[in-house]
Amino acid sequence: MNYRAIDQILAHRLWGLIAGLLLMWLMFYATFALGAYPAGWITLGIERLSLLLMRLPDTLWRSFLIDGILNGVGGVISFLPNVLHHF
Repeated sequence: MNYRAIDQILAHRLWGLIAGLLLMWLMFYATFALGAYPAGWITLGIERLSLLLMRLPDTLWRSFLIDGILNGVGGVISFLPNVLHHF
């Protein structure tokens, strides 16, 4: 393969900028498009666990578990696949 031809395109003032922007957009799109699948699975798991915990008696402890821990930490955990995609 002729690497000089690729280098001339990628190092060009205009075409290099366009190629760089295209690669950045592609990575951004891939991160959120591919990360949507495990994020959906995590969200579904959190919802099912929340429904399971709804069987507990209506106390402050249940409210803490569902509203505090599951909804609070669950929102952060569901975004985790998008962050870990790059590691």
